[in-house]
Parts: sequence; C-alpha cells; structure tokens
Amino acid sequence: MIYNGVDAARFDPAPYLAGQADLRRRYGFGPDDYVIGLCAAMRPEKAHADLLTAMAQAKSQGHPWKALLIGDGPMRAQIEAEISQLGLTQDVAISGFLDDVRPEIAICDVMALVSVTEAFSVAALESMAMGKPMILSDVGGAREQVTDGHNGWIFPASNVAALAAILVAARDRRQIESRSRESRFVVEQRFSLEAMLDAYGLLIDAEPHRSGGSSTG
Repeated sequence: MIYNGVDAARFDPAPYLAGQADLRRRYGFGPDDYVIGLCAAMRPEKAHADLLTAMAQAKSQGHPWKALLIGDGPMRAQIEAEISQLGLTQDVAISGFLDDVRPEIAICDVMALVSVTEAFSVAALESMAMGKPMILSDVGGAREQVTDGHNGWIFPASNVAALAAILVAARDRRQIESRSRESRFVVEQRFSLEAMLDAYGLLIDAEPHRSGGSSTG
C-alpha cells in the first residue's frame, strides 16, 4: 500500500504561531477556550450536525467547546439553523470558503472529521501535519491514519453519544499537546510527500524483478 502523501513543509504549523491569538479573537474564541475545527464541504455525508449535537451534549455536562466550521456548501443554511436550535450561536463560527485553510486550522486545538462515509482523507493528513490531533469517525482509512489514544480519537460513525464522550475526555491540555506532537510525527514518518515518493521509487526499482525482466543488453 502506497498512501497519498502531503507536503509536510507546506503544512508546518510554525509560521502561524504568532498570529493565532489575533485570529482566534476575530472568530470570537478566547485564549482558554477549547476549539475544535471541522474542515469539509457542507454536504450531508460530512455530518456536521453530529458534531454540533455532540457539542451540545458535552456542554450540558459542563464540558463546553467552541467550534470553527471551515468551508461552505449547500447545507450551510441547515447547519446555521441547527446551531441556533442547539443554543450554540455563541460557540460556533463559520469561516466560509477559503483559498488557504492553514491559518484557521492553526487556531484549533483539535480537528475532526465526523463523516458517515470517507475514503482516505487527505484533509485529515493536512491537519495532522499541522500538529492537530484528529477525532475521526470509523470509516474508510481512519484507523490507518489515527491510532486511538495516540494521535487522536476514533468513534463509530453516527454515534453522537460516543462523540460527545470524546469531547468530554479530550478537554485536557497535556493530552492534546502529546497527541499534537504524535500527529505531526506520524505524517512525517508515514504520510509525507517524501515517504510517498520513496515508496514509489522502491516499487519501480522492484518492478523488473517482479516481471522477470533483465537489465543486461
């Protein structure tokens, strides 16, 4: 298996550290808020409402989160209505479409993809490269990207109660920092552009042997 790689240098979080506080303020987030980001088109399969409902449940238990929904799409009006109905108007910001999502990812403490269907998410790898632990629904290649308890959390797709439980447990700065470092390390070791090119190089070098070809003239 050769995984699609991401440019770890392009998604280095270091250049965005200085501007994080100002950008968080622009979105209405304070320095002590726990902020979860979801970077995905607003379509039904991305299940934004599952995250919002889980946030409301965690908040009712005394474990509030803020959320930054990065992107836009055909379900934006329904998502905005859900935010209002759940009483999360002061807790959720929507960025709209962005040409460059890196500054917004940088201001989040963790990132999530709660889709009901997914393949092998490059968006998740980009967030991991920026040192963000991932909360992923257990679909597609989620378990190949995230080891539950190490660089993120895995929950059964559409299980809002399980997602809410993760939000309650994840409000721990030391835990987030540890999983942040592990996320970046996993990308550098397994899912970087360089790792992908090296794997293709090994495959190409091995191909003459597999096909029985000869290098002699």
